[in-house]
Amino acid sequence: MSVDTYLKGKNLTKYRTILHQGMKLFIAPVLHSQTQNLKLDVSEFLIWRSIRAEVEPIRDHFHSPACRH
Repeated sequence: MSVDTYLKGKNLTKYRTILHQGMKLFIAPVLHSQTQNLKLDVSEFLIWRSIRAEVEPIRDHFHSPACRH
């Protein structure tokens, strides 16, 4: 999973938007279409927020389009 916090100038129209505990999350279309269950866990320490995601794929597993597996 990758995280990008700099969104200036990016086209986010294809992303699914989720508001979770005061954070706006953009989920990639391929992740959204291949996911059966997505669990988000947000923890805070002083001024930092940490997010953890557990993803259950629809099939046994899935890879990015660049994967040659």
